[in-house]
Amino acid sequence: MSTEIVRDRYNTIIGYIETTPTKVIGRDKERRIVGFYRTSDDYTRDHVERIVGRGNQLVALIHRGRQ
Repeated sequence: MSTEIVRDRYNTIIGYIETTPTKVIGRDKERRIVGFYRTSDDYTRDHVERIVGRGNQLVALIHRGRQ
């Protein structure tokens, strides 16, 4: 598993992207799950598994969670 840090334009940590063999997990700065992306079905889902959109949109979910 690898972890990528997501930062805003002021270089402040706003979240994390964790990559596992089966899915990619988006987490906020407190490491709470904000969403999932599975390459097998090519959909991004929120923390309760509702479809948010096609493709990997986890960074958008992390940014949206900051508001």
